[in-house]
Amino acid sequence: MAGADPDNELSPARRAGEDAGGSGDGDDSTGADRGARRVTRARLIERRLARSRRRFIVTTLVVALAIGGAVAWFGLMQGRHHGRLAGGVSVCGLDIGGLRPAEAQQRLDEWVARRNLLTVVLTMPGGAVELPLERLGITFDSAGTVAAAMRSGRLQLLGMGLWAGDGEPVDPVVRVRPDTYVEGLVVVRDRVDVAPEDATLRLLDGEVVVVPAKDGVAVDDIALERALLDALTRGRRYAGPVPTRVVTPEVTTADAEERRAAAATYLRRPLVLRLSERRVRLQPAVLATLLSLKHGVAAGDETITFDNDRTRQLVQRIFGEDERAPVPAEVAVKNGSAVITQSKEGVAIDLERLVADMDAVAAQGGLRAVHVQLKTVYPSPTTDELLEMGLAALGSEFTTYYSPRNEARAGNIARAAELVDGTIVRPGRVFSLNGTLGPRTQNRGFDAAPVIVDGVLLQGVGGGICQYATTLFNAAFFAGLPIVERHPHTFSIDHYPLGRDAAVSWGAADLRFRNDTDRPLMIRSYTGEGALTVVILGATDRSVSYSTGKPRNVRRPATTRAAPRTVEDADLAGGVVKWEKGADGYSITVVRTVRSGGRVLFRDRFFSTYAPKDWVKRVGARTR
Repeated sequence: MAGADPDNELSPARRAGEDAGGSGDGDDSTGADRGARRVTRARLIERRLARSRRRFIVTTLVVALAIGGAVAWFGLMQGRHHGRLAGGVSVCGLDIGGLRPAEAQQRLDEWVARRNLLTVVLTMPGGAVELPLERLGITFDSAGTVAAAMRSGRLQLLGMGLWAGDGEPVDPVVRVRPDTYVEGLVVVRDRVDVAPEDATLRLLDGEVVVVPAKDGVAVDDIALERALLDALTRGRRYAGPVPTRVVTPEVTTADAEERRAAAATYLRRPLVLRLSERRVRLQPAVLATLLSLKHGVAAGDETITFDNDRTRQLVQRIFGEDERAPVPAEVAVKNGSAVITQSKEGVAIDLERLVADMDAVAAQGGLRAVHVQLKTVYPSPTTDELLEMGLAALGSEFTTYYSPRNEARAGNIARAAELVDGTIVRPGRVFSLNGTLGPRTQNRGFDAAPVIVDGVLLQGVGGGICQYATTLFNAAFFAGLPIVERHPHTFSIDHYPLGRDAAVSWGAADLRFRNDTDRPLMIRSYTGEGALTVVILGATDRSVSYSTGKPRNVRRPATTRAAPRTVEDADLAGGVVKWEKGADGYSITVVRTVRSGGRVLFRDRFFSTYAPKDWVKRVGARTR
């Protein structure tokens, strides 16, 4: 048989021999042949298995080599691209592929600066204005852009960004702070915005005439923001006009025309105002300047009115001497005791009633006279209210001292005392000094005075506020109130109580304490003659004892008077030298025990660590 396996088939000669066989010898031969065939088949199976094993091994080796090669290549690529951006990544056409993040960020920052992308030129009435985008709260986030670029061309697997090939162009990350944007637009609005003018009515030669309305103009803040962001994300500097929108007046010319007839009735004759024996005659020409045209659904049938600020201001100019302001009660501290002053009621013109009466009288015929009514104005708080609050008791009092010769610092202390003075802390509430003082800026009454910056006293707006914080902290400390937040100064200040100072800074370190009593507490602050006193009024019914540990971990300053740290000070005239004495750094603990009725309410610890203060030689660098 063609193609037959020789190990599986018998040759014709062998088949003929088997057929010619005879007796017992033939039988023996047949048995031997059968045994031979079985051996042959076993060998055949063994050879087949051997060939299969060889093919499996070869295939396995080939696959293993292929996988190993792929893994090796993949590992090589991962190693080559580890900590780098994938190739092909760009931002607004700037190639940053293959760079490390820090290198990419530096290239981006240089590119942004080179193209002057962080300033815009806005064309507006009066000329063009160059404005930093930062002032509008818009920033180019180069770090965020690089972080986004790192994800391009990478596969996120098990929290790892694995390189998966070349990346693609990435849009820059631009951030907007909405509050800052609105505040920054003020300078633009001042140049662009034109308020609409309502239509008004005037009396001309005895006839009521209409003064037409005028549309206004306002910055389209949404369109401007969109234009600025679009330019920045395209890598372009915005230089163009400020988008605007039309602002329509609330009272149109047509509205005024409809109300001419009613206005003619209002202005027909003079109107007399009476208060006791006084009489003031308002002529039609004056009344015309006081008229307002109502608008909107709230106007109803009353389309014209005297209800506006112009009328109120005129009436108060005429009859203001008949008014008397209320006198609120105060809690004063005299000779170590709290004294509540007597409150007094005031008297004021009932303007709401007066305006309503003027409208009613002017709209009808007959006698055109209005009686000016006075109303009682009640003080807040009253003496009784303060007594009910229990503020006649003195909770605690603490005084620190300062030099009045440093006028800026003394002024900041006085300003802080003014802002906090009279604050009432209700039961369960937490008082925040930062929340009460607000930002320390010059337009809020603070001045530049020495503050601690990098271990050195430098000029900064609000210097001296920490003395108020320290004084208030000690008042709360001795009132037995829980201190929620308190921070020590960077280094020890020798004129503050050991381990009982308090540092604050806007947006960071705060001083907070809780009124855990069942009564309101009031904070009073007094300054004068170099002394600051903070008083907490209200009975806390608590006694306070404390212990101050010994300084530990004492550390010497790194500089000495012989080898000081030298600082060029632009606030000092050239040639002037001032010294700041060095001081040791250390740690200290103050333990306070608060009791009420002989029972311990709580104990707390105040741990402070102060850094060593260098000897500093300040050299004047001011040239003029």
